[in-house]
Amino acid sequence: MHLLLDPPLLLATLVAIVFAGVAYAMRWLNKTGALSTALMGSVVYGLGNVRFMVPLIAFFLSSSILSKWGKQRKLLLTGNHDAKGERRDAGQVWANGGVAFVCVLVLDRKSNTSEL
Repeated sequence: MHLLLDPPLLLATLVAIVFAGVAYAMRWLNKTGALSTALMGSVVYGLGNVRFMVPLIAFFLSSSILSKWGKQRKLLLTGNHDAKGERRDAGQVWANGGVAFVCVLVLDRKSNTSEL
């Protein structure tokens, strides 16, 4: 269980790739979104551990589910689809998780330089 809480980078990368693949298969991400999710998840989960990853996953899942749920209602009210489509792209992935990504890199760099 400890491996899932604070995984080595290789395990975090494998988990992130599987997560991105599942999200792509569920049509929650397009190709660029899936690649960005895999990269971001590898770094955030691998360097920041589960404390950083849980909020990102919770936000992603809740927003994806709510988007799907509200899709039909929006279509009935407005009569048109969202211009970007229903799948999240790389820009949306980085807009939603970029701050966590940068914070993890800064904290990792800071902890590595303080050990020298």
